[in-house]
Amino acid sequence: MTESEFRQKVAVLGCLEPLLVEWPAGRDSGTHAHDFDAHGLVVAGGFTLSTPEGIRVLAAGDSFALAAGIPHSEKVGADDTRLLAARIPPRG
Repeated sequence: MTESEFRQKVAVLGCLEPLLVEWPAGRDSGTHAHDFDAHGLVVAGGFTLSTPEGIRVLAAGDSFALAAGIPHSEKVGADDTRLLAARIPPRG
């Protein structure tokens, strides 16, 4: 998926403007959850996303979505990673 395609997709979904996020090589987020739906596009590098549904290895061009409240972790590989991250604000 290209950045342009990603931006169009998340705009239709009602996401806030995507932000560029940079993670250093070796970063391990630990298991956590968000109070918002999250959508992301890997721009450079890559990371492993672990959720109750399984493990995905993501690389540049890959996109992902996580519903609010889903426990997950991200582990960055040997290279720094950049991604566009967009969120749908919590309801209520």
